[in-house]
Amino acid sequence: MKYITYINAFLIISVCIPTFALAKMDKATNIISETLSNYIQPNEPGCSVAVTDGVNSYFGSKGLGSLEYATSLSPDTKMLTASTSKQFLGYAVLQLIKQGKLNLDDNLGKLLPEFKNYADIKVYQLLNHTSGVKSHWAIAELMGKSLFDEYNPSLVTEMLRSAHIDFPPNSRYLYSNGGYFLLTKVVESVTEKSFPEYMKQHVFNSLGMTNTEYLDDYKRVIKNRADGYMKDEFDDFVAMRTHSEVVGPGHIVTTTRDFSKWANHLLSLNLNALFEPLIPYSTSADGGVVNYYAGLFKEIFNGNLVYQHAGYYENWRQGFSVYPDKKLAVISLCNRSDISSNKMNYEITAELLNWKEIDQGENENKNKSVEEDKNILFK
Repeated sequence: MKYITYINAFLIISVCIPTFALAKMDKATNIISETLSNYIQPNEPGCSVAVTDGVNSYFGSKGLGSLEYATSLSPDTKMLTASTSKQFLGYAVLQLIKQGKLNLDDNLGKLLPEFKNYADIKVYQLLNHTSGVKSHWAIAELMGKSLFDEYNPSLVTEMLRSAHIDFPPNSRYLYSNGGYFLLTKVVESVTEKSFPEYMKQHVFNSLGMTNTEYLDDYKRVIKNRADGYMKDEFDDFVAMRTHSEVVGPGHIVTTTRDFSKWANHLLSLNLNALFEPLIPYSTSADGGVVNYYAGLFKEIFNGNLVYQHAGYYENWRQGFSVYPDKKLAVISLCNRSDISSNKMNYEITAELLNWKEIDQGENENKNKSVEEDKNILFK
């Protein structure tokens, strides 16, 4: 195994591959490079991309992690992620179910008796967004708060304790960050460990993701961390840092190199078997199809099965897609909010799989997770 890095003024391509795979590497790295160049200009914030087939991993980065210090993004730059974080929490819950420590039909009255207004909600309804629990971001917006105000678990706990559910559990689907926050409390209740500690020990470290952590203290100094940028009314980039310490629904700091290890793990699994316990719950009471499986949307794109999720903060974008039948995963982490990471992922996938055309109707559907994130955050 060797690491090969290509560097020019604005683009870094790093590859971790067996030496016999060099021919394939040339195609993948060129596709990543050309795609990034279509989106990112010199001296701008940018994106870091990873492509993996479960064995060989290809990395490309373009743009700056810090405009102030002119530091370039690389596969090892630490980036903040939003809802692409949910799949890790979902996986941990499925682990606990497999170990017999938790059941999909367990209700919160048993697991979290302090949340009396959610007593009848079941674990599976939190996992697939049919619980009716409000998003804490939606509650915060009604309170006149900004995404960049201070948030901590105690505040969100009080928000959710005082809120009513939007609809009876399992009556329909509605994406909820609040539901995934409650899942972190479930994990803590069952394991008797703090959620970040449990995830580090049982998920991140076990996969060799040593540069991945939850941002549960926004004041903590994290080496090699990028800043996130958004554009102001003059179309200039401005740096914005979160003051949130709410983890679980989002808020993982990671690198594309670490994220590729997670993608390789998923590609090594039988995902149909992993998500099989959730299949009986894939229809809500209103007859709607629920295609959300413990942190990933299960969909068909251009005739191919894909598990995917996007993430959106006001100054960050992420996209994650895994095609199990093609043994392919594409990851993009961007420290700017004006790039559609999902769209960029699909363009890279189309080139890698030699798709002549992309079904635009399906493509629009695949951006759903980004749009849902936008709807529950602040415009």
